[in-house]
Amino acid sequence: MLRPLLSLSAISFLLTIPASAQETAANQPAFDIVSIRPHKDGATPDTGPTPNGYRSIDAPLLVAIRNAYIPTGQGEMAYFSEDRILNVPDWLRRDHYDLEARVAEADLNRWHKPTEQGPMLRAMLQAALADQLKLAIHRETKAAPVYELTVNKNGPKFAESKPGTPRPPGMNLPDGGVLVMSAPDHLMHLYGCTIQVLARLLTNMTGRQVVDKTGLTGHYDLAIDRIPIQAPAAPSATGNPPADEGPSIFTALADRLGLRLVSTKTSIETLVIDHIEKPIPN
Repeated sequence: MLRPLLSLSAISFLLTIPASAQETAANQPAFDIVSIRPHKDGATPDTGPTPNGYRSIDAPLLVAIRNAYIPTGQGEMAYFSEDRILNVPDWLRRDHYDLEARVAEADLNRWHKPTEQGPMLRAMLQAALADQLKLAIHRETKAAPVYELTVNKNGPKFAESKPGTPRPPGMNLPDGGVLVMSAPDHLMHLYGCTIQVLARLLTNMTGRQVVDKTGLTGHYDLAIDRIPIQAPAAPSATGNPPADEGPSIFTALADRLGLRLVSTKTSIETLVIDHIEKPIPN
């Protein structure tokens, strides 16, 4: 079974600053207006913060849940991969909605501060989801398979970005980099990207949590094939893909980047949905 290529809307939600209402800090504001309606054809898919709020257009509501919660103690760049959210009803993955939320005028100055927007977004989304979907959720730790992203013995095949070098237009990344999906060479290019962001992309591509173990801490220019991604399968101890499965993310990483994914098991934090209801259009 092949996973489809990442869509721009999927990448957008994945890379925005990304867990129940009981976690919301008492001093956090709430969205002034929240609208959730079944998606109608015609609206352009778009997910993430806006100058005056948040939107998730033509996307499952699971997208908003993933934007509302981050693993405990792992910082702004961490997020819950889909396999780490449990008790998800089929409609929450399948049905597409248009969610639009607006920040109150009195809170806009705070919203526009980069250090404030992430915590505000999560707290207000948590409150909105609890109100609109009656969402109740808790966290659990369990043993689960993950991939560790490591460097091959010959080292990485990409270089650090040079400050001031012009970049082609693309989607801005939260680490200051740029993602270009429509390059003529059919590669997915990342300019000024951290390996932490690459690991988040790979998590979505493989369907399994990818943990950065490269030790690379800079900003890099790199490119990887835009190929269909094999559903999660255990590579060998060297990180190579299973035989006769054809092109995969494992060979793409090794050939182009000098990186590898090694399958292992570790304790990870999960989100467990205790209760959720379909939204009533408002």
